[in-house]
Amino acid sequence: MYGRRLVATVALALACLGLCGCSSPYTEASSTEAPNARYEYSAKADAAVEDYATGASEEMDNASDTAMIRRSADVQLRSKDYDAATKDLDALLKQFAKVVLEQSEHSDSYRYSGRSATVRFRVAAEDFDALFKAIEDTASWSVENSQRYADDVTKQYNDTEQRIDALQVRYDWYKEQVQTTENPELAREYSDAMFDTLDEITRLKNQNEELSTDVKYSIITISLYEDTTVSDIDDSVGLWDEIVNEAMVLPKNIVAAFGHLLLFIISALPTLLVLGCIIAVAMLIRKVWVRRHPSSSPAKSRWRPFARKDASRPAQPDTTNPPADES
Repeated sequence: MYGRRLVATVALALACLGLCGCSSPYTEASSTEAPNARYEYSAKADAAVEDYATGASEEMDNASDTAMIRRSADVQLRSKDYDAATKDLDALLKQFAKVVLEQSEHSDSYRYSGRSATVRFRVAAEDFDALFKAIEDTASWSVENSQRYADDVTKQYNDTEQRIDALQVRYDWYKEQVQTTENPELAREYSDAMFDTLDEITRLKNQNEELSTDVKYSIITISLYEDTTVSDIDDSVGLWDEIVNEAMVLPKNIVAAFGHLLLFIISALPTLLVLGCIIAVAMLIRKVWVRRHPSSSPAKSRWRPFARKDASRPAQPDTTNPPADES
């Protein structure tokens, strides 16, 4: 019975507070402003983003008619006249390359492997087919392998752009709330969320700029190899010359090793001299100390297992085995 009366009293009190319009200032603040702007977005920002998405859908559909194709290629060339081929490759780069990303050349010491060169560059998308025609028409090399790649990135680009615009709407709303909110703690939450949104916008913009660059300028990798066979080697170099050349390698290495050792000894000679002087001084000090303090010197051992017997001394009788009695 007492419990029912308590519940009825509390309900009556709440009803009276509602009728009188009395409310706590903290309750009013929480109803008008989000308690955590980082995770609980307001209806105004969500509505703005939704309006943008509805209005931009037709624009994105129209933009999808223009396909964005990212193309790249890997080409391997082989040439018997390597010097002429490198000159033609340089001329090809001057004509088509917009930016040279990487370029290297290798010359192997082994006489049968030959030289090689690799270049990685960007070419304008409209010159992609013309570049490959020029490669095929060049007589100083032969195309050993050619791989072309194409990737449609239209949807990826448009989705990223739509995400950027939606984040921009949300960023503007956060900025407006930071300027108009009187609650310092809530303004700090809005400010943190605003800068997080700005970082995400910057990352997505850089991603789309890189994607757009890949579409406008294709990446081409060309590898040129020197074709050296046994028939191309000078016939005057016989088998005996090969054996002599290989046999000369070991003596040269031995002489080089001795030379390095001699240089090391010469460079370490000052250090060895200093160490020798230190040891000599230490021995001299020890000798002087022993002469001045003979009692402190360790006694010499009388045990000499390998010393020769002195002939001047008479031999001591053997008492371990006495002679037997003759009687």
